This record gives sequence, C-alpha cells and structure tokens, in this order.
Amino acid sequence: MRGLLVAAIWLSAAPVLAQPRSLDEALSVPEGASCLTHEALVEHTESWLGTYRLDARQTILIELGQDERFDVGFVLLDGEEPRARRSFARLPEACADRRAALSLALAIALDTSVLDRLGGPRGAHTDSPSATPPEPEISPEPSPAVAEAPPVSELPAPEVRGESAWGVSIGLDAGLGVGLLPRLTPWGGVDVALRGRGWKLRALAGGTPRLGSPLAGARVRTQLVVGGLDACLDRDVGSVEWAGCLGPRLGRLSAEGQGFAVSESTQLWWAALSAGLSMRWPRESVLSLRLGLAGQLGLVRPELFVTDMSGARTHGESLAPVGFTAVLGVVASMR
Repeated sequence: MRGLLVAAIWLSAAPVLAQPRSLDEALSVPEGASCLTHEALVEHTESWLGTYRLDARQTILIELGQDERFDVGFVLLDGEEPRARRSFARLPEACADRRAALSLALAIALDTSVLDRLGGPRGAHTDSPSATPPEPEISPEPSPAVAEAPPVSELPAPEVRGESAWGVSIGLDAGLGVGLLPRLTPWGGVDVALRGRGWKLRALAGGTPRLGSPLAGARVRTQLVVGGLDACLDRDVGSVEWAGCLGPRLGRLSAEGQGFAVSESTQLWWAALSAGLSMRWPRESVLSLRLGLAGQLGLVRPELFVTDMSGARTHGESLAPVGFTAVLGVVASMR
C-alpha cells in the first residue's frame, strides 16, 4: 500500500517537473542595452524557433561588449552546467542586422533543426530536434562568425565577414567664431578623419573671411587661416555619435590698416590648443549631420598696434586669450 502511495505521488509530480519554461523567463540580458534588448531578442529568437517554450533547465546569459557590436556572445546553461557558448568578434553596424545575427545563433544553439529549416546541411546532427547541442570548442581566431556553428556562408543572417574595423570620413563645417578676430566672424572648415573602434585621428583646415574692425580711430582688416590635428574619443548613444577632441592649432593672421596716415599690411603667427565636443546623427548613415562646439586657448597671440611719426606705440590690441567656434556641418563616411 505504501509503495502504491509513493508511486501515485511521483506520477502526480512528474508533469510539474517536466513543465517547460518560456524563452522570456530563460533569457537574461544586461541592463542598459539599447539595440540588443531583452524584448527584441526574445521576439526574434522565437520567430526563428517557431516556439517560445524551452526545457525547464535551460537558461541563456547574454554577454554584451563595446557598443553592443564588439565581443558579443551568450552562454547556454543546462541547470548550472554550461552546454554551449557562442561569440561574435564583431556584429554588423545596423541594429536590425545585429539582432538577426545574435537571435539566429541563439535559435541554432537551442534547436539544431533550425538549420534544416533554413536549408542547411543535413546529417551533421543526428540528435532529435529538441536536443541541446554539446559544448563546442571555442576557436582562438577572432572570427565574427558563431563559434562551432556550420559555415557562416550557409547562414543568411549572421554573415558579417569582410566588414573592416577602419574607416575614413570627410567633413565640411560652417559656423561662427568668437575671440578669433577682434569681432564676431563667420568660420568655415574641412577635415579628414581616420576612424577606428571608439577613436579617430582628424586633420583639419579652416579660416575666416577678411573683415574690417575699428582700431585707433581708423580700421583694420583681418583674416585668420588655421590648420590642426585632433585626437578624438567616440561614444555611440543610440543613433547619435558623440566625440570629444583635443589637439593643437597653428595659423597665420593677415592684417591690413585702412584710413591711417601710413597704412601697412602684415602677417603674424597664431597658435592655440583646442578642445571640443561634437555630435553626429545618424551615425550609421553614409551622410550625416554634425553639430560641434570647440574652445581655443591662445598660446601665441598676435598684437596689432599703431605708431606715431617717431615710431612710438600709441595704441595696441591683442587677440583674445580664449576663443570659441560653433559649427554645423555634413560628414561623409566611407569604410
């Protein structure tokens, strides 16, 4: 009688122990994700699998690297034991492609029959469609493909091979400068940047038009032409790229007197240290808008002065020790 009672209890508990778990419950994504979010990965992975039910012991831990594009992967746990690990050295730049690549890798790890439905090679896996694949070996090569999955060329979504980590961009800016010349003046410039993962080196050239301003009862026309080199750190926030830049500036100030008894022209050296912040939107587009603000700390400041007939100075004016430029521009990115 006692044996029958134990058997009855076990049989009644068996359906509870075998109750499947939803993908929404099993998937764990780090907080702060902007593209590879929990909701998006659940939705895309379920569409690959054709179901939302998993084995009750399965748990998936998502690992997000820099900008949710580099060093991204996941670990599939069976209870507390890791059963599979996948990693991407680099995911596509577009958010939709990133989601497709990672969710397809998740679906393959959870159900190998997904490959058969996609037209992948048959016979490579003899387990049942619901069987969990064995722990794969992690390749030491920094390949963007899914580790231990069939060749990437056979998978339609995760293909990211050939995408370079380097890029070149060209920008055109126009705006206003304060403190660069004796008066508020228009400013324009062009720059070429070599881009990497989270950084760029930028060479630039710019200048002001020739404008007049009062000096000692007469006028002086001035123009500033500048070149520079910046080191910048980039940070992607959603569809906006933020960049902080620091670098030297070297230029020539041209000045010409007007209305003096004897008017002369001269060219003087100008040097400064520049620091600025800019935003580019949309960052994934070939053509994007850029808004920037930069400050210049004068290191070599030209001085304009007036002399009398004996050569003594009667009036002098130096450029401001600190200047600012605010610009709006267009950036063309090439990879």
